[in-house]
Amino acid sequence: MYNFKQVEQMLKDYPVIKAEIKNIDMDLIEVENSIGLKGISDNPRPSTPTYKFNSSVENEVISPTREKMINHLMKEKNIRQKKIDRIENALSILSEKDEEIVRLYYFKQMPIAAIAYKLDRTSSQVYRRRSYAVSSMVNILNIGMNMLQKCDKNASKMQ
Repeated sequence: MYNFKQVEQMLKDYPVIKAEIKNIDMDLIEVENSIGLKGISDNPRPSTPTYKFNSSVENEVISPTREKMINHLMKEKNIRQKKIDRIENALSILSEKDEEIVRLYYFKQMPIAAIAYKLDRTSSQVYRRRSYAVSSMVNILNIGMNMLQKCDKNASKMQ
């Protein structure tokens, strides 16, 4: 079950998670495009005249390692993408103004007073709307968890 503080942390982490997904995409492209090993150093130049190996044994060793790297990166990307999808789904239930307040406060890290000025509201109105919006998000994020708990209770009653 999510609580208010956890949802706030998810919102604060949102821009970082988006950046991590982009970095993983770039890493995936790099791994998929690499043909051979570059060695231990960070030097992009190959230690041999070409990246290609003539030995079928060497190519067989490289292929599983590369596949493991791709699978690991895809797994990490999927974990982060699920977090982004949850946040975006929860944001979708908010009114335009509430969503804008959340985006400005958590994603752009604007202070409440600046948001109030920008939206022509008082700081207390913005604070209340932000709290209401996050509470609404907590409720929507917990719907699936509540359903699972009900299923568990019903299953235990039937036994």
